[in-house]
Amino acid sequence: HFDSSSSEAPQHTELMATGGDDAALLEKFSAWCVVHGIDLSGCRLERTPDRGLSVVATRAIHDGHAALAVPLAATLTVAAAARSAVGRATLGSRALGGERVSAQALMYIVMIDGRARPESFWHPWLALLPCTYSDPLWWTAEERRRLLEGTQLAHDAARHEAQLSDVYVGLFPALSWELPELFPAERFTFEAFRWARSALASRSFSPAALGEPPPACTRLSEEESSRLRNDCPAFQCPLLDFTNHDPGTVVSVGLKPLPAGTDGASERHLILSVKGGVSAGSEILNNYGDCRSNFQLLLGYGFCVPGNAADAVPVRLGAPPNLPALRRGALRRAGLALDEGHALTRAEPLPPRMLAVLRVLLMTERSLIRVAKSSGAGPLKKAAAAAGSPDEGESADAAELQRRAAFLASLSEPLEPSAAPAGEGELAVLGALRQQLLHKLKVVAAVKLNANGGENERNAAHYRHGQEGVLTAALTAARNAEKDWCRRHGISSREEEEQEGEEGGEEEEPEVDEEVEPEPVEEEEGERPRRKRPRSKAG
Repeated sequence: HFDSSSSEAPQHTELMATGGDDAALLEKFSAWCVVHGIDLSGCRLERTPDRGLSVVATRAIHDGHAALAVPLAATLTVAAAARSAVGRATLGSRALGGERVSAQALMYIVMIDGRARPESFWHPWLALLPCTYSDPLWWTAEERRRLLEGTQLAHDAARHEAQLSDVYVGLFPALSWELPELFPAERFTFEAFRWARSALASRSFSPAALGEPPPACTRLSEEESSRLRNDCPAFQCPLLDFTNHDPGTVVSVGLKPLPAGTDGASERHLILSVKGGVSAGSEILNNYGDCRSNFQLLLGYGFCVPGNAADAVPVRLGAPPNLPALRRGALRRAGLALDEGHALTRAEPLPPRMLAVLRVLLMTERSLIRVAKSSGAGPLKKAAAAAGSPDEGESADAAELQRRAAFLASLSEPLEPSAAPAGEGELAVLGALRQQLLHKLKVVAAVKLNANGGENERNAAHYRHGQEGVLTAALTAARNAEKDWCRRHGISSREEEEQEGEEGGEEEEPEVDEEVEPEPVEEEEGERPRRKRPRSKAG
């Protein structure tokens, strides 16, 4: 797949799937479409050196009209995979010892089989798919280390590959030993599984397009459900999957009947329509999602959008392993969790829930108790003791939920000076956050890549550049929040003190770059923590 919004020529490897002539494969696919009720009269498949395989309109398509329509019977759903010959053999295998089969793995098996065997129902379509893909699972270990080191994508690519390996070894070579004619070992390799994983990830559609409730033919029987792990919220649609991505295009994809009088009107079709229509000779484009970050696009589709406004940086806050019961109870009462992930974006560089967690960790116990009491959250230590109980979350009535919401709302407000040790207030929260952000930015910016290099380096460069942009935006937002808070409370901000230090010839303390875990402050009876208090502008 290709991002059409990029001005850069993609370096695709849409190779011949099964050998043979490209024109012959396209002709066989076109003939298959005609046989199975897919109307190609208004479009053609076109392969170009700079865009790979795409769908082009051969006549004007008006706004609101179907640009492409595919009968439901031609799609590859989990139910259709389960009812294929290799699907039935997989679910009925004795070699698997009664273990439930991953629905994703079943889709992989059917795709590998269909790609290799001309007798397969989906062979003419699968034979046109690329032989290789450009997502990080196809990069060498050295490329991943060099291009993605220190990023979340490096971790997730390795995790996806390990999970894929685990699924594969749970099925093979057991199936090949049991049924060698259906599952020849030379066909069902781990490399073939990797191909199927990337093909499914980059070319699938959400079941939401099928509507609620989904059509009966796409639902699993009770027996099929008992043999499958429901881990594949996706299906595939031949022809529609050849459309390229354009974040500026507005599309609608859904299951609808064709207009009366049209061939196949009695059958439900998956229809793609483009807002504003498509002029004759123009490419019929799709939109894989306006909110997909480059992390998601690169891992799932193998490309990045330069300057992607949807880019996000995932953050998990560190904390001491033995968190006091009071603070654990406060987190539970507010519906927060230490291990929850927070997504920093340009639109929301400082997620409110992330700041609320930091406030619980850093404010004094006295302040935390006071905030909980004023919002009606109840005893915090008691809440910590109840965490993990079987009825946790189920017994909360409307009044309790309202109190929890009020407590979270209170924790979403900046701390007053007295709420943190030494009168630091919200500065303690923003300071701890800055340390994590600076560390992440240092790691991401440490690798310099060429945005005009090869395909993998170019994509990694766009991904890292987006991460840098989001982290820079978050640091700017934290700095602005710090200045605003200091202004409201008549306290000199860090920036003002640094400027005064420079003017007075004072030696500047170096910025700390190491990642730190925010330490909760514990107060002993009769003793106040001794820390340097921020200077007021008056004093």
